[in-house]
Amino acid sequence: MSVFRWILNDSGYRVCAIIHDRDTAYEDHAVSMPDGSEIEIKSGERVPEHYHAIIKVSRRITAESMCKRFGGYVHFEALSDPSEYARYMVHDTFASRNKPRYEQSAVIGDTALYSELVRRAVTVDDTQIYHRLRLYIERCGSPKEAIYYALMHDDIDVYKWASSHAYFVNLLCK
Repeated sequence: MSVFRWILNDSGYRVCAIIHDRDTAYEDHAVSMPDGSEIEIKSGERVPEHYHAIIKVSRRITAESMCKRFGGYVHFEALSDPSEYARYMVHDTFASRNKPRYEQSAVIGDTALYSELVRRAVTVDDTQIYHRLRLYIERCGSPKEAIYYALMHDDIDVYKWASSHAYFVNLLCK
């Protein structure tokens, strides 16, 4: 994957990445391959080997311009929480608890960037918790269901915060 090597080594961006070679699909979906073809993956089947990367840029740039620059088969998206994504790269989040874990030593590239992001993710502040709670409410439809969802997905931070801020949580859906 020459595009990936270029991004990692020669692009001038700060990049940390990991290869996922043990993932299985949790639902049926199509996967775009580097040659432009698409393959169908059924739930429970092994997903083709792929990279997850964080690319830190010094200015705002769109996903479309990144795709033009690095090739159409590379998927880019802006991260609202790069620290949480850094933890996801090794499947160390509540959302990835049923996925195979990867060692932090498997992260390549700018490992200082990765360490900085993970360190930041460990300190959970009210803003991050509130953001996750709002996402759960949107997904589930009510604060009560959102709190249940957080508990079922081992997101203890959201559960504890919601329990101690019950009055505020009830106002979220009004």
